[in-house]
Amino acid sequence: MILKNLPRNEKWILYGFSFLVLVIHLYTNIFASYGIFRDEFYYLACSNNLAFGYVDQPPLSILILAFVKFIFGDSLFAIRFLPAILHSATIFIIGIMTYELGGKKSAVLISCLLFFTAPVYWAFSTYYSMNSIDFFLWSFAFLVLIYFIKSKNKNLFYILFLIIGIGLLNKISFLWFGFGLAVSFLITNLRKFILAKEFITGAVISVFIFSPFIIWNFQNHFAHLEFMQNAVKFKYYGITRTDFLSGLILILNPVAFPVLVISIMFFLFNKNLKDHRSIVIIFIVTFLILLINGKSKSEYLASASVILFVFAGIFLENFLRSKITKILIPVYLGLILFTGILIIPMVIPILPVEKFISYSKTLGIEHQNSENKKLADLPQFYADMFEWETLAANVSLALKNISPEDKKDAVIFAQNYGEAGALEYYSKKYELPEIISSHNNYWLWGSEKVKNKNLIVVLGGDEEDHRIYFDDVKVLGSHKCKHCMPYENNLQIYICKGLKKSFEEIWPEIKNYN
Repeated sequence: MILKNLPRNEKWILYGFSFLVLVIHLYTNIFASYGIFRDEFYYLACSNNLAFGYVDQPPLSILILAFVKFIFGDSLFAIRFLPAILHSATIFIIGIMTYELGGKKSAVLISCLLFFTAPVYWAFSTYYSMNSIDFFLWSFAFLVLIYFIKSKNKNLFYILFLIIGIGLLNKISFLWFGFGLAVSFLITNLRKFILAKEFITGAVISVFIFSPFIIWNFQNHFAHLEFMQNAVKFKYYGITRTDFLSGLILILNPVAFPVLVISIMFFLFNKNLKDHRSIVIIFIVTFLILLINGKSKSEYLASASVILFVFAGIFLENFLRSKITKILIPVYLGLILFTGILIIPMVIPILPVEKFISYSKTLGIEHQNSENKKLADLPQFYADMFEWETLAANVSLALKNISPEDKKDAVIFAQNYGEAGALEYYSKKYELPEIISSHNNYWLWGSEKVKNKNLIVVLGGDEEDHRIYFDDVKVLGSHKCKHCMPYENNLQIYICKGLKKSFEEIWPEIKNYN
């Protein structure tokens, strides 16, 4: 039905951009990717332990990953195929929204081009996570809202709130959409629909869909809230509002950023678009929530920002009327495209690693880290794709130095979920024993895996710290890696025996929700 309303030229623009996005992702995943990302190993581990919630996320993306893994396996290409599809689908929806808001062929082309050149969507669609799902669902929700504003068909509330419920079950930041929706209805002439049966019923449906994660948190002492508090306190304490604002310029394309901001004002104050101000208000409310928070990363606004490309496309099309703007705007778009192409290797692992290092040095880019961690020759995003199998091989090699009896009775303690997830992923190939960790959901799983175990192989950390908990600590081996994060390099592998306290006493002390 949607495509029937689209003119032929607009259809081919959408087909072209969507196909190009998909091809670039598939090429990268097949021929150029550096390896499975740290978080992907953790998500795969979560998919082996299905639940109504996890310390650091709601369950939907993990349930989807479990289904993908069941059908296609857990190879890099298999787990990254869905993000590629969703990135392609999101640009398609952006084009449709542009047309539905009155944009013609030029506006559709511009909107898709601006989204195509925005680095943040490439970065978060190049590996599996809840983020690519989130981008798609925000776009879909905006589209349904546009249809409602145009038709006033109250039955669309059921679809809209269904998306909100699913969005919340994927990532709780969808609350910002819901809050923005409520505010936008209250302060516009749409307030008359708030008491409609369809609106109220839809809101109840969204809460019902999200309820499993709420129940899980009650059962697990509000683990997700603790995780978020710790993230702000320990992980992102150095982030400022200035970092948030300056980061937006980079993630949305520095050259495109000015027109994205101006287009917000265009949509907010244009009398011909007054019926659609609620859409702008949702974005503004989300922006203000993140800005007031003071510890928000700029990419947190990426999902809400999908609507800006629609605004900008329509805004620029309005100026394609004079001889001067017919020349200036294509030149400006050319600069945006050039900048986007220039940035793409920084967010998609499309270049061989040595060429990437040389490329980033040529551009004079200094890699930064929002988590206050030391970097080597790669940004953390890329460094966390390297040497995980080497880690598993080195741990397996070190275990050859202990007796078969001890090996049967051993567990491996990893310092973080990346190490734990990678070792678990490669455990069949390298015959590793049980893997435990105190990091995030591994802490919940660990207590069941270590009962009656008195021999623990500890990966990394300091020997003196380990002696606080064990009578006997010896170095079994070590792990070195070339392009990984510095804190993952030169890891000592210890064999630890003789717990000084019971495991039940130690485990609560080392919980790490962060």
